[in-house]
Amino acid sequence: MLEMVISIGISTVIIVLMTGFLILGMRAWAVGGTQGTVDRDASYAIRRIIRDVREAAQVQLITSDHAEVLFRQRDGVGNYIAGTLDAVYYVEYYRGTSTAAASPTGTYLWRAVSGVPESAVATNVTNLLFESDGTGSIRVTVTLQRSNSFGAFSCNHSSRVIKLRNW
Repeated sequence: MLEMVISIGISTVIIVLMTGFLILGMRAWAVGGTQGTVDRDASYAIRRIIRDVREAAQVQLITSDHAEVLFRQRDGVGNYIAGTLDAVYYVEYYRGTSTAAASPTGTYLWRAVSGVPESAVATNVTNLLFESDGTGSIRVTVTLQRSNSFGAFSCNHSSRVIKLRNW
């Protein structure tokens, strides 16, 4: 009888320890998944902005969280026409609400083409900052934050972009 009680006690301790390890593993999985998602989304947002800025003829900073990217006009073949800005096609990036209304406290990063919101590049935005150093480069900073039952996780991506089409 004593052997049975001891074996049940040892089995109970082992089961409790294994359950604890399982719970810790599930928590680490959830934390890593959330942090990975935030990092991926911030990285995508930066890359999307960089792609447009590199092709830009001019970047106008409307506010610190609103930039307008202007391109050269193209001829019928698709080649850029030097010295002529396209009056119709331009891209804007700005922080806004879920309805695409510009707002410095909005949690969406919007991309608008020719004044019409096209897509939300990122959600859960806590900071969007465009800075110009006056030499033709733009610094873009995007901060995203997501929460789950284990806490809040944020990612801050910043990149300096040099416009390649400075002609």
